[in-house]
Amino acid sequence: MLLLATYCLIVLTVSDASASHDNRNLRNVPVSYEGAQVWRTTITNDAQMSLIRKLHDDRDISLWRLTPDHGDFLIHATRKVDVNRRLSSQPYNMNHTVLVLDVQHRLDSLATPTPTWTGKTLKLGHRLDFTFYPELDVINEYLSAISTQYKSLSEIQTIGYSVENRTIQMAVVSNKNPKNAAILIVAGVHAREWIGVTSALYILDQLLNDFDNHPVHVKNIDWYIIPVVNPDGYEYSHKKDRLWKKNRRKFPNCCGVDLNRNFGKYWSMNDATSKKQCRENYAGTKEFSEPESSAVQSVIETVKISAFVDIHAFGQELNYPWAATAERTPHGKVLHDVAKDMSKAILSKNGSTYKFGSGYRKINPTYGSAVDFMYSEGVHHAYAIETRDTGQYGFLLPPEQIVDTGKELVAAMCCVAKALEPQPQFRSKACHDWF
Repeated sequence: MLLLATYCLIVLTVSDASASHDNRNLRNVPVSYEGAQVWRTTITNDAQMSLIRKLHDDRDISLWRLTPDHGDFLIHATRKVDVNRRLSSQPYNMNHTVLVLDVQHRLDSLATPTPTWTGKTLKLGHRLDFTFYPELDVINEYLSAISTQYKSLSEIQTIGYSVENRTIQMAVVSNKNPKNAAILIVAGVHAREWIGVTSALYILDQLLNDFDNHPVHVKNIDWYIIPVVNPDGYEYSHKKDRLWKKNRRKFPNCCGVDLNRNFGKYWSMNDATSKKQCRENYAGTKEFSEPESSAVQSVIETVKISAFVDIHAFGQELNYPWAATAERTPHGKVLHDVAKDMSKAILSKNGSTYKFGSGYRKINPTYGSAVDFMYSEGVHHAYAIETRDTGQYGFLLPPEQIVDTGKELVAAMCCVAKALEPQPQFRSKACHDWF
């Protein structure tokens, strides 16, 4: 049961893995993760995999990442004894290691207050500096400021409104060359993946601040960047529940739709679990039922997009279609080669290793994803990037890693731009060479 206490604010203490994803989140009170931990289990057979999936489906745990050989998951204090008993029982015999000893303590240690205005930031017109994870108002300040500071290069467009009527904004950076190809970058589809948002903003900032010094293949691109697709969820993750994932669509007993299950390709393949409103991966009542996913769709209805990149966290992976099926795409070789170049560019930039390949995972397919939809609409360069890290911090990546992660994404975007050059016979042998 939940324990409610009044001390200036009503504080919600989560008693099971579903607590921030059922009717209790309708109360709009802060969620505590006191005593919760993040565990990793090694998976060596189908029975163990089935147990992890069942624990997640029963909401005894909240999966953070599931791979063929291990699972990372959050477990609340009241469930630890029971889950440990089930893991260690026959025939599973599963051990676990603790990745995060106390989630709330980790959250408290990472908390960074939004900087106050100074003479410098007043002159700039915004407080964004990539030393902290910005709240939505700071992001909006930045977008407003660059639209004034870089009038000749950029504009800010409102492409739609969220469930709670917040604007969904898109930055456009272009040298106005009519022959330019167009790249669409989105982030913040999942609210808790803050590093994706800062990475999109870092790409935008680097494009504008150093535009004249970028290679021709970067400058001759129309860049469309949506830093926060899910502004309601992102705001909620800052104010109420740091680990909130979905948007803020309200239902009688639950809240939220997983926007990366709400796009129009393979949506109907969503299984019974993802059609239950209280699940973290609830896919919505129909494809594009949500204004946020519809806003992204509207971009390709008005702009001929040549490449699409969806930035997520975590796992350090460069994925391409399909995410829903093992079927190969006609452009698989090109997608593979570009993803390989992105991986090499990231490695040469920071020494980080990003795996690459098809996004399909038999153990955890993604139906109704943005990347599959974009590819199905003729955007033949479509990629979903899982940024840092590989599990040590998971969704709670320290802000000290914001800049290095941003640099990795800039390197990757240069490779995507390189792949769109109109005369491939004149390309250099690899996009990362110039680094």
